[in-house]
Amino acid sequence: MLYPFNIIPQSVVLRAPLDMSGAADGGAMAIESLWQRGGLSDRAQSAMRAARDVSQRGPAGEAEGPVDPRLVTRGSFPSKPLKPKAKRGGAAATDLALAALLDQAFFDWFQITLPNQEGRAQCQVGGAEEGDAIGAAFGWAVHNGLHPGRISGGHNGYRAALPFTMGPESSEAVFRVNSGSTGGLMPNLMLTGGHGACATLAPLLQAQFQGARLSRADAAIDWSQAGLFDELLSMARLLARANVKLGGVRLIESDTGRTFYLGSRTSTVSLRVYEKDRERAARGVIDVDDVDPDLIRIEWTFRPQSKSKAGMAGLSPGEMIRTSIWARDFMARAAMLMQVTDRVGRLDPQAVVREVREKTLEGTVQHGVDQYAKSFARLAAARLVEREHDGRYDMAMVDYSEIESEATAIFISLLKETEAAKAIVIEQRLGEVMDPDAWRASYVHELMQEPVWQDRSRDKARSSMMDRARAMGMEVRA
Repeated sequence: MLYPFNIIPQSVVLRAPLDMSGAADGGAMAIESLWQRGGLSDRAQSAMRAARDVSQRGPAGEAEGPVDPRLVTRGSFPSKPLKPKAKRGGAAATDLALAALLDQAFFDWFQITLPNQEGRAQCQVGGAEEGDAIGAAFGWAVHNGLHPGRISGGHNGYRAALPFTMGPESSEAVFRVNSGSTGGLMPNLMLTGGHGACATLAPLLQAQFQGARLSRADAAIDWSQAGLFDELLSMARLLARANVKLGGVRLIESDTGRTFYLGSRTSTVSLRVYEKDRERAARGVIDVDDVDPDLIRIEWTFRPQSKSKAGMAGLSPGEMIRTSIWARDFMARAAMLMQVTDRVGRLDPQAVVREVREKTLEGTVQHGVDQYAKSFARLAAARLVEREHDGRYDMAMVDYSEIESEATAIFISLLKETEAAKAIVIEQRLGEVMDPDAWRASYVHELMQEPVWQDRSRDKARSSMMDRARAMGMEVRA
């Protein structure tokens, strides 16, 4: 039986009371002008005042987690964004109304990579492990009323994809199984918006494939309130001034309505706010007469770093929002504009389990092979063509086994030049058979001598520097 899906699940379309009589469609400057003239509601004025206070403060607070070389969007707006005064008897708790708002969030995109038997993402492409995973994904899709379509090219580094629709009469894919990774990864499963299908199917996918790794998830909240888009836009601009890591607000106005972005779309967390019904009407999903001009979608996109992918995959949409300090801060201030709270509430952070993998020699060597195997093979092929065919690639015929043998010879030659093997024999006392006492005594002696050798090296380096200085005519004190 096919599952019926509405265009927007009714459980997530929230209708808020209207208290924005002074708001117009004049953009952020108009909102600020209205604020100065007292044309906004008391609650909206409080939110705008809080946002402006933030924009006039000093540097933004520290970002969560390790420094990311990319444009990072995880910093806070104020230096201490969500730390209200502690209540008697303990620290302040999460605002219940704000928590209830995040509980209304739903997935509009959910994409995971299936784990292998060891819980990792790697596999032999074309092997049994990949085939078993594809079969499991196919079974899940059919069990949940989806219909397989025509196999085509894949996405995001996968060479093939099997799309699924809501039925044989439907042409829009709501689920895809991507396989044939160019990077040797397990199959990737992708649930798209699909007129509300993702909101219903994503929790089922999470329950079925526990231990998967999250590639991307969009967590959305729909809210209908007159003037809300302009208020959120103005607030976002003021907050972005206090955190340059967000990269500023980017506003796009088109036939599909207005959209603004905050944060880099390639970073771990980014935000998109847009006029949802206008966008659907432009795509022909709904009639123009059915458009709610005040319906706004607040949509967060998460692309976690590798060590957080497994931990993020099992979280709900609201929990994902709570993993980011700047997302919590934004939603706490937005909730006041949305009249959910009468102040900037508190949201406790959501912990994410991060992978800590033990480094092994085999893993280090495998990484080196993955990184440099083709470089060795290219050099080997070049030497074979030069030596046996006078550099004529057009006249050369070389078997891959010849390249493997040549590459092995190149590696052995370079290994001998480094004398790394001799160093390991000395380091691990492999040059002679030793009884346990002598073996232990050798380490004790070396440990006690290490400071002496360090002093000798330092004195030698200092003496060399002094000799160079004297050679340059500089006065040197002993």
